Amino acid sequence: MKASTLQRLDDLFARMPVLVAGPVPDSDIDVAERLVGREFDPDYRCFVGRYGGAMVGSLPIVGHRSAEVMGDESVVNVTSSPDRKFVPRDGAELGKRASSRTRG
Repeated sequence: MKASTLQRLDDLFARMPVLVAGPVPDSDIDVAERLVGREFDPDYRCFVGRYGGAMVGSLPIVGHRSAEVMGDESVVNVTSSPDRKFVPRDGAELGKRASSRTRG
């Protein structure tokens, strides 16, 4: 993540700590990646490591932990919930190979 973005987020969370969950160790992020079955984007991994999860404006950034104002969601339970679909940037549904998407 850009240093300027991190600084703006740091400033926001210093003023409103209820919006941020708190740092997460790399080892916990590694476990979440294994449970989700995907490597996280480097910027997302940086965000989760530094902030855990947070509300940024009106948008919840679901991470390994939830900020007080977010409820009790994590990237693992959100992506494994049967009523939700996680679609990464490449468009592949979680747990499906790209080749299986293209078959009729």
